Amino acid sequence: MLKVLNQTSCKTTAKGYGSEGRTLVRVANWGWSAARLDIARRVWRLHDSGCNVQVMINKGRISRSVLKVLLKRSKKHGQLRVYDAWYDQNNNNVAGLYVHDKTVTVNGLLAHKNAKITWTGSQNFTALGTLANNDIILRVVSPSMTDAYNKHFAYIRKGHTHRMRSVPAVTRRPSRP
Repeated sequence: MLKVLNQTSCKTTAKGYGSEGRTLVRVANWGWSAARLDIARRVWRLHDSGCNVQVMINKGRISRSVLKVLLKRSKKHGQLRVYDAWYDQNNNNVAGLYVHDKTVTVNGLLAHKNAKITWTGSQNFTALGTLANNDIILRVVSPSMTDAYNKHFAYIRKGHTHRMRSVPAVTRRPSRP
């Protein structure tokens, strides 16, 4: 994913790609640990460079260090839009609702070409997800499928998340004894 994000540029001029000349990047991931701070830093730099970036996470499955990077203010573009889908109605550190997606979409300039591409699969942005698990990532090169994934992202974001503006005191479920 880092290679893909490193090939993403924020200016796009082709009709039908991006929005108002800006590349759209959407990231949704169930778990995100400090082992993948590199991805968080690159996502933030894309935002800081002018891409239209939105990130959907679960505050119960993300490390504070990742949130600190994602929620850092940009002097040029304000705060990256990070949405929390973790809903713990009983306040017992077990979510009744959460996002389980592992998706990145790019709608705009990628590797110097206009594209609408989706990456989806089973890999979380964690050390185990990257180094040990038998996870997959599927690249879907289809404008209509990328539009469908972005529509799904918007549906969840609008109806089942809240925007995060600061790092909460606790972000991860406590360890079991």
